[in-house]
Parts: sequence; structure tokens; C-alpha cells
Amino acid sequence: MEAIKERKSKEVNENKRIFLSSPHMGNLEKEFIKEAFDTNWIAPLGPNVNSFEKEVAQYVGIDNAAALISGTSAIHLAIKLLGIKEGDLVFCSDLTFAATCNPIIYEKATPVFIDSEYESLNMSPKALKKAFEVYEEKGIMPKAVIVVHLYGQAANMDEILEICNKYNVPIIEDAAESLGATYKGKQTGTIGKYGIYSFNGNKIKFPADKCDALKSYIGKEVTFGIRPQSLSDDKELIANNPHSTIVGDIEVVEHMGAESYVYTKCGNASVTIRIEGTTNLKVGEKAKIYLDANSLHVFDKDTTLRVI
Repeated sequence: MEAIKERKSKEVNENKRIFLSSPHMGNLEKEFIKEAFDTNWIAPLGPNVNSFEKEVAQYVGIDNAAALISGTSAIHLAIKLLGIKEGDLVFCSDLTFAATCNPIIYEKATPVFIDSEYESLNMSPKALKKAFEVYEEKGIMPKAVIVVHLYGQAANMDEILEICNKYNVPIIEDAAESLGATYKGKQTGTIGKYGIYSFNGNKIKFPADKCDALKSYIGKEVTFGIRPQSLSDDKELIANNPHSTIVGDIEVVEHMGAESYVYTKCGNASVTIRIEGTTNLKVGEKAKIYLDANSLHVFDKDTTLRVI
């Protein structure tokens, strides 16, 4: 009897659902919704979308990014930019969500699914090479290869690039699930001709390293540089001060005499900081905080912060 109970308990645990990344809505999201109504930036676009495009591009190290309604739309746009049309072939990763290949069908092109490799669970370079050879014999070449970086795991891009470059076929990277993942030091989504990211509710929207950097200082005093976003140019600041690290975005929420409270925005997490000392930042003003690894006073508004 006990053995049966133990087996049933084990089956329940094994069948427990594991969520990709459960969504989180907090006070910050409410503030942005309220701001959109207060400023009447409901449609079609507004400063938040412009800033979002700029910050994503800066984060992954590219010149430009365009926000669309979904990751599916982004793949569709890439396919249209490549001039793919009815009757064309597109090679595509087979272990993926339907949204990767649906835009191929939208343009009445034909998807050819490429099997996965054991090592990365992503597109197999060997299978890709074989597909090119098979269709080369038929006198047909694909107009694009869509490579998926599944669950944050980068595909074997060196070998895939080598094969695609040999046949002069562009790559679309479906990096919907891999924002923040790197391949040999380069951000996924920036290696092929086009790259797409998704900010669907089940995606990990931002990597946690900046939040973790703050959390490691909880209960300690540390020197930060603070600069309002309107005065900041991340690339210039970091170039001029190579020992500095962007820690995160903050917003002053309360002044109490000589103290101010701010909080960070790092994905689903938040960290409260108490500024001990005077600051010229006003309540509601947004800023960026930079950690100076060598405790040098290199910014115009240095002060001592305590992370709580």
C-alpha cells in the first residue's frame, strides 16, 4: 500500500507543470499605463515605444530596432524584406513554436524543416548541409534560413553561418526566447541578416545580471554614480569610464529630509535604494545608476547609497 502511495506521489511531481516565465504586474506597470492616459499617448506610438526601441538596440549592440505587435509580425516583416513570395523555399528549425514558420505560409512560400542536433537542441548543421545538397541537385535554393535559439540556448551559429554563406542564403534569427543569451560573446539575434525578439508575457524580458548586481550590495554601502536619463549617453559614459558598469534604471519615489527612496526596474524584480545624503533628483525623475568598480568619483552626482 505504501509503495502505491509513493508511486502516485512521484507521478504527481513528475507531471507538475513548469512555467517558462510567469508574468508579473506591479506598481511600475500601473504607473506607465497611467502615464499613457495622462499624456494621451494611446495610439499610434509614443515616447515609451521610442525609448524601448533605443534601449533594446543599445543592449544587444546594434544600430536600430523596430517594435512590432508580436514576434510573429517581426518574422513576417523579415520575410517580406527578403522578398520571399509564393513558391519560394525557406529552411526552418523544426523544434520550435508554430509562430516561427507561420509567416512563411502567410507569403505562400514553402517551409522545409531542418532537424535538431543533440548538443544544443537547435538546428543541426549536418541536417542543414544535407538539405542544401538535396535541393541543389534539384536546382532549387531556399530564399532564407530561419534559425531558432530555443529556451535561451544559442544554435551552433559558426557552422550554420559557414553553410549559409557558401550558398549565399541569408539567415533570420528567431531569438524570441533568447534575449540576453550570447554566442561566443555576441548577442543572439545580431548574427544573421535579421534577428527578432519577443516580449510576450511568458518570455524573460530582461536578463537578471543588473538586478543581481544590486542585490549583492543589500545591507552594504557602496559608491554609485547617478545621472538623469536626459543627460546620459551610456556608450559615451562607459567609453570614458571603462571601470564603470550600468546597474539599472531608477526613479525617485519619495524624499524624506536628507534621504530619498528610489527603486529599480529589472524584469520581474525590484530593489529599493535609500540615498543617504542630498541629491538634486526630483520625485518622479528617472535616472540611471552606474557602479564604479574602483570607487572613483567620475560622475556629476556621486553620493552614498544603501540598498535595502
